[in-house]
Amino acid sequence: MRKLLGGAVIVAGVVGTGWYGSANNAKTMQGEITDAAAGAAQGTIHPIETQVSGRDIMVSGIANSDAEREEILASMNELDGRRVVRDDLRVLETASPYLFNAAKDADGTTHSGMTPTEADRAVLAERIGADADTLDLMAGAPEGDWTGVVGQGLNSLEALQGGALTVSDSVITVTGDALTPENDMAARSALADLPDGFEANFDINVLDDGTPLRLTLDLGEDGSVSSAGKIPSTLEIADLSASLGSDVGDGIAQSALAPALADWAEASKTGAAALGELESGQMQMIEDTLAITGVATPDGKAAAEELLAAMPEGFTATSDITLYDDGEPFALEMTSDDAGMTARGKFPADLAASAIIGDVPAGDIRNAFIGDDTGFAAVAASGVEALGLLEEGTLSIVGTDVSLKGVARTPTEADAATALFGDLPDGFTTAFDITAIDDGTPPNFNVVYTAADGATVSGKLPADTDITDLTAALDVDAVSGDAVQGLVGEGAQATERLAAVSNWLPELETLTFNSNDAAITVDAVASPGVNVDLIQAGLAEAAGSDAAVTVSAATDLPDDGTTRTNQATGRVETLTNGFWLPIFDFVSDADSCNAQSAEALQANRINFVTGSAQLDAQSVRAINSVAAIVRKCLSETDLNVEIGGHTDSQGGEDLNLQLSQERASSVRTALIARGAADAEIVALGYGEAEPIADNETAEGRAENRRTTIRWFTPVVEEIEEPATETPQDDGATDDAAITDTNTEVGE
Repeated sequence: MRKLLGGAVIVAGVVGTGWYGSANNAKTMQGEITDAAAGAAQGTIHPIETQVSGRDIMVSGIANSDAEREEILASMNELDGRRVVRDDLRVLETASPYLFNAAKDADGTTHSGMTPTEADRAVLAERIGADADTLDLMAGAPEGDWTGVVGQGLNSLEALQGGALTVSDSVITVTGDALTPENDMAARSALADLPDGFEANFDINVLDDGTPLRLTLDLGEDGSVSSAGKIPSTLEIADLSASLGSDVGDGIAQSALAPALADWAEASKTGAAALGELESGQMQMIEDTLAITGVATPDGKAAAEELLAAMPEGFTATSDITLYDDGEPFALEMTSDDAGMTARGKFPADLAASAIIGDVPAGDIRNAFIGDDTGFAAVAASGVEALGLLEEGTLSIVGTDVSLKGVARTPTEADAATALFGDLPDGFTTAFDITAIDDGTPPNFNVVYTAADGATVSGKLPADTDITDLTAALDVDAVSGDAVQGLVGEGAQATERLAAVSNWLPELETLTFNSNDAAITVDAVASPGVNVDLIQAGLAEAAGSDAAVTVSAATDLPDDGTTRTNQATGRVETLTNGFWLPIFDFVSDADSCNAQSAEALQANRINFVTGSAQLDAQSVRAINSVAAIVRKCLSETDLNVEIGGHTDSQGGEDLNLQLSQERASSVRTALIARGAADAEIVALGYGEAEPIADNETAEGRAENRRTTIRWFTPVVEEIEEPATETPQDDGATDDAAITDTNTEVGE
């Protein structure tokens, strides 16, 4: 029984001893794992908690990234003796960009954004207070001392009156208003030493330039005021104007700062009031020192000095004010030239400079304190008026001595100027030295035109006319000459008549136009083929009923084949059969002949004397063009041409048919005279049979009165004849080969 008991005791002892040893070993292992897990959790960005139960490890807290989480778990898994690692980690969200913002205004500064860690939040809380609690805990902060950089940015923002700070990743931006350049520099200096990789940008408006307060007011003798300087925020410009008694203008800048001396505004207004007592002068104020210089009446000088003596305490005022009248005689010296008028002198006290010299600058004219009983004002007014009549000159009035020198346009202006001094007050004497530019004779000029060379102008032109005006009237590029522009006379009428006459230049070989004052003379030579009588009538109407007009026919023509450029039309012409025909360069065929004919007739009309078949004077333009085209097309192709005459429906049908035939024949004759082959030109009158417009309207009738040109290829009809006979052309035409081109003609 004892043995059993003893054995039991022994077994129990053995079992108890084994249990005790096992329990102690498990505790030791748990402690070792706990210490190892705690050690493995060190060095993380955020605090990590580890709990060990037996050999199981529970990991909780915040991992800054997935990579850090994996690294933490891996370090736990490497611990000796651990059985299971349980993951209860939260991976922090990553922000991009990583931001911190601060906004400062009169109510304070607000903050928002992100913080990398709770430790950083605690650091920022010392700067931004409760706003630190609103910051989002986020991963993604750039490498470096992010919180320190934010602190530098806050230091920069503190130097500004108001503004904003933005830290975005590694870029710091500061915007806002700096009170002075020193504040601006402080804001920039706060971010001058950033960690590597960080950069700062600034957009700072400096409210005050940092220069001393200053004010300059200049009072002109004419009462005008100019200003410059910088005044404090406590002084209104309107208050300065009220103190001076005149608008000080807009040359003054307003500081954002209040003055160091509280009475700066009152002192400057006192100085402005003192300046207002002067006739002219300047006030200068810099910080606490004010100076007045200028001229004044005795009363004005005394009033200004009394004001300056009452300057606020702490300010120093000095004055240098001289009396306005110097005892010199009343005077006016005035000059007029191309640069304008200038004036200087001394006027009586009661005589305003503007009353005598008007808008001429009066900066060098001063007023005396005494009035005048000599009549100076009346003499000066006459002198200024006389000087205004001259092209240039000098007026001098000193006391009672008057002198007028200069240049007048004509003797008429010179006499008018001296006549203004005909009734001077007693005691005044005059001296004159005036020459005239123009002799006063009326304009007399010639315009000589030749078709080959253009126009030249000679003689004396009216005052309001130059070669440019005559060039425009002639509408000819080549105009030259040595004409002199006079200073008298009006050329509008002569220019208008020259313009009217120039409409006939395409019909002329030469033209001489003379304007002698109001008399107009026109001598012309008509171009070959132009009816001299019609040209005579046309030029007479254009030149005016009082003009003397002579027109003759061209007799001294160069040899055929001579080429020239007609200056009136700009066309290159060659003398052909005694006529000047334009030169055309095109390949002759039915289409091009039609196109060229159409263009020629559209450019110039073929007109007739009313009720007849006689070509009017200006139809030669179209006739010469058509003749040149017809000659070329007939000689270079097998085409023939039909000249068609058409009328409107006015009058009898038979008479219209006859008139149209006669007009078509006139055109044919003119073309043949210019060298066109007569056998290949047919003239046919159609009368009113082929209208192209409504004969019930004037416009429609004008369209129906026309000349047509039809180009066609003659077709020879073959007729069976005895073998000994040769087939003959019966004159028939192939209608399918006929095309036409129309132009208007006169009645």
